[in-house]
Amino acid sequence: MTKLTALKQRMAAISVLGLILLWVSGCVSAAGIDPVTLVAVQDSKGKSLLYRSIRSDHGSNVVGIFKQILSKGGGSLTVKIQRSIDGKLRDTIVAPLREQGQETIDDQKRMSTVLPCEKMVLVQPSTRNVQDSELRITLLERNYLISSEKGPVLSGRPTVVVKAMSKSPELGGVRIAFDEASAFPLRKEIISGDGEIRIDWEVISISFPKTLDESVFRFNPSADFETINYSSPVKIRSAKEAFSVLGFMPSVPTRLPFGFAVQSMSTTDSKEWKALNMRITDGMKRLTVYQWKPKSNESIRSGQSRSVDMIGGIKIMVVGDLDESMRQIIIEAFQRQARLNAEDRPVASLDGI
Repeated sequence: MTKLTALKQRMAAISVLGLILLWVSGCVSAAGIDPVTLVAVQDSKGKSLLYRSIRSDHGSNVVGIFKQILSKGGGSLTVKIQRSIDGKLRDTIVAPLREQGQETIDDQKRMSTVLPCEKMVLVQPSTRNVQDSELRITLLERNYLISSEKGPVLSGRPTVVVKAMSKSPELGGVRIAFDEASAFPLRKEIISGDGEIRIDWEVISISFPKTLDESVFRFNPSADFETINYSSPVKIRSAKEAFSVLGFMPSVPTRLPFGFAVQSMSTTDSKEWKALNMRITDGMKRLTVYQWKPKSNESIRSGQSRSVDMIGGIKIMVVGDLDESMRQIIIEAFQRQARLNAEDRPVASLDGI
């Protein structure tokens, strides 16, 4: 495996490890859905807890141990999470042994990830910001039905369980148990399109210390670690603009399935891997879509959290917390747009999405 391929595989893995972080930080409906038949009480208490969590409005320092259950027999991860009252985050994998020591620090400006096995530090802009939170809330209002009920006591904390069901039935939904006092999420369950429920992650232990030392949110890797900076990605607003940077025409659909919308587009600033990175969300689920011109010896393939395919001579990888079949439907939207591009149809930009 080349170093480039390893880097891309690890970037995909980081997206999975960030699923807990997404909840401790902070378009048109699918065809055939009749909004009139999807009436439900939009629970105000449930919304308040959910939106406070998305905005990182917890009002306290947090130190917790969480267990993430990997799907399809992938085992589990035990992660220590530390969050300051002003929003800084540090997560550290403590088990299993093969992943132990991987850490991510996010201060809402930069996100740094240490990969001990690769002796590598990845530094990139934080994906958390106020504008992002407000877009997610807007899309949640559009795409989900929200309700709440009294939940179990978890790690000694009374909870309220918030249920958010997608208006696209095949996507299912989630149940999140929030600490009633702090709105901090303590357990997330995934509800599949056929109604099956499984635990995604849950708290093992949690505390709310009055102070956290600033040193918690700094690390200094040893001199033999290589630092790869993605500190200045080129923000992109259209496929044509991406072409001028990347040298190939990426696919940017004018519409995405399941109510997903584009949060941002940018290009990597790595000389060895020029790719278009698109962040998309339906308000609850968040995906990253990469497009790049593959090299002949490249071996990156689909995996547990990612789907890889081709669009003409361009490789596309969709990474995130969505079933394989649903990720493939997202890819097909990109493939359809690529065919329109080939017919000289108008290409999309972020304006109006």
